[in-house]
Order: sequence, then structure tokens, then C-alpha cells
Amino acid sequence: MNYGKQLRIFLTSGLSSAIKYAELVNWTGQAFSCPKNLLPELKAWPETQRPGVYVLIGVNEKGGDLSYIGESEDVLGRIFTHQSSPPFEIVEVLIITSKDDNLTKGHITFLEQRLQDRAKQANRIPIVIGREPSEKQLSKPERATMEEFLDNIYVVAATLGFTLFELQKKTKTTKRQFKLELEKGVVAKGYLVEEGFLVEAASTATVVNAKSLEGGYHQLKESLVSKGILSLKDGKYVFTADYTFNSSTAAASVVSGSQRSGPATWKDEDGKTLGEIEAEIAKKAAAESGSTPVEKT
Repeated sequence: MNYGKQLRIFLTSGLSSAIKYAELVNWTGQAFSCPKNLLPELKAWPETQRPGVYVLIGVNEKGGDLSYIGESEDVLGRIFTHQSSPPFEIVEVLIITSKDDNLTKGHITFLEQRLQDRAKQANRIPIVIGREPSEKQLSKPERATMEEFLDNIYVVAATLGFTLFELQKKTKTTKRQFKLELEKGVVAKGYLVEEGFLVEAASTATVVNAKSLEGGYHQLKESLVSKGILSLKDGKYVFTADYTFNSSTAAASVVSGSQRSGPATWKDEDGKTLGEIEAEIAKKAAAESGSTPVEKT
């Protein structure tokens, strides 16, 4: 049974945009997230100068997200060497070390390899590989300890805003399948899930975008193409894997290549829009709780 986890976050300057220190209750690990410009301030934290693993998040020349995962017996010192020859423009850094100082070279190399594998599997942010980590064979007790350590890294990293290890969640909040059909045989199918709206693999999307698809959604579509999640076939883009968007509107806009309202666009097999169904669910929940839903004006 999952009893949940208690996470403590310390804002070192009292600001959410500054350095953050995070720890889980009953976990030997500890984490620091830090904007690149504040890295020198981490010198005051000896915990960052221990053996551990780190993540660099940044952007390429076109503004697309990039990541780099590494390990070192002096994590902060290693990150400073990256600044003299960065793999890309670094924006933010995540550092993971241990409170008890018991992480060995074998441990951190194992963690580096597994974190790279996890990030590739999640396929959220492209990874720049400096070198392929050599595979480390740990004893069964040590491996079990590091597997638990990894699970906690995923939780802490995501809470601090580093989502590159988050696997696409496919837990459906309803059993209804929704469909979006367009001209030229473009058909996409999806479901509401915990994180937003999941578009199923083999769904198709338009190749040509309307002028209304600007900013974030346009960049998102380009990112999915560059990652290989959208692949060109027979004049259409095809989803090569399930992909979870943060909203039904983001999904509808990327699929259609134009600015569209997800609640008004996605329809179930009975022709009801997602918005109509959500309104019915809200009305039912309000009735069961004895409250009165707010009417739209």
C-alpha cells in the first residue's frame, strides 16, 4: 500500500525563484535546485560538494528544452567545469547527494545510468549524452537500496519542477474515449487522464499549421516532431506513441494545427463534447454535495 510521502522544501532566501533544498522524511538523500546564475551561492553548502548525480536543464539555439545527466564525486565542482564548456545554454540545475555521505563511485555511476535510461523512456526533454556511463554491477542488497533511492529521486525531482523522469501516466479518469475528426483523414483518439489529456498512438495530426497556431502550441508541435513522437506518413503526422498533453485544448490545437477549444472539440461516441460531459459531471457532483453549481453567463 502506498502511504504517501512527506517532502520538506527549504527556500534558502525565502523566494520560490531562488535556491531550494528538499528532503523526504526517512530518506538519506537530499536535493538542491538552483538557477544557473545562483550557482556560486551553493559553495556555502558543503552538501553539494559530495558524491552524487546532477541534472542540467537548458535550451538550444531555437529555444527548445535540453537536458544533461551526470555524476561526480564533487557534484558542484563538476558543474562549474561545465560552465567553461557547456553542452548548451544552462538555465537550471538539480543536484542529488546523500546526507550520510555513503554514496560510492559505483553507486553514483549506477544512478547516472538509470536516470539516463528513465529520461529516455519518459521522452519529455531531449538528452545530450556526454558519454555513455559504464554499467555497474552492484550486489543485490546495494542494488535494492539504489532502486529505492531512485524512486525517491523521481518524486523529489518532479516536485521541484524537473519533470524529465516522469513517465506518461495512462490512468484514465473516465472510460469514455474521445475523438477528433478533420478533413483529409486526420483522426485522433484520446482519454482524460490524471495529468491532462492522452492522445493514443496511431492517431494522426495535420502537417500544415494555421496562422492561429502560435507561441507555445506551435513550439510544442515542433518539439513532438523533433522527438519522433509525431512522424510524417502519407501526408499526415502519426503519433508513434501515446502522448499526454496538459490539457484537452493543447491536444486539439496540436492535432488540428490551429487554435481550438478542447472541451468544444473532442467528442465521445454519442457526439457529446467533452465540455458537455464535464458540465454534467460537475452538476451531478454539486447535487450530491448539496451545493449549487455556478451558471455560466
